Amino acid sequence: MWKRDDKGFVLDGVKGVEVAISREPVDLALKLKQIHGARVVVYRGQREEVGDGVLTDVRGARIGVKVADCYPIFLVSERAVGVLHAGWRGSVRGILHEGLSLMHSLWGVDPESVTVAFGPGICGRCYEVGEDLKPYFGSFLKPKGNGKYLLDLYEYNLKILRKWGVKEVIPPPACTYEDRTLYSYRRGDKGRLYAYAVLL
Repeated sequence: MWKRDDKGFVLDGVKGVEVAISREPVDLALKLKQIHGARVVVYRGQREEVGDGVLTDVRGARIGVKVADCYPIFLVSERAVGVLHAGWRGSVRGILHEGLSLMHSLWGVDPESVTVAFGPGICGRCYEVGEDLKPYFGSFLKPKGNGKYLLDLYEYNLKILRKWGVKEVIPPPACTYEDRTLYSYRRGDKGRLYAYAVLL
């Protein structure tokens, strides 16, 4: 379960992996140029990549993404870990599919054995979007009026995880828009949260 600390949140009770969210900058092993897509890269010692997710089986390497309303999604197993940056574009384009597929093909990690943890992101009560997203999200949109809708990205990604047979899912600890201690792009914040994981 998530526990709040002086920098953000840490995930408690997951053996062999350090998982955390920090309001303060964190030195990551791999610098990702994030493009709101679904490209997931594998860290093997390189310093820079373009993508919105990273996986590794390198022990001691701190991998992660930066977020400010999009959900950080952590894929945790004994053999490898991953951190995904899942906004609406990445979610629709299949970033969860990419991450789980790669973990299985590279390291033989079955999706059923992966613990998936959602970090803080903008919740379904606060994420206002336009009618242009209706073809992508359908029933995950709730009409708000004036052609605006509320989108529940957590529930959308949860449905994907169920299809994959993932059994253990840890929900987000907070909404970035509602929680003033966290950075929110929608509120106009310039800062970013660092979501990272280390395979110990």
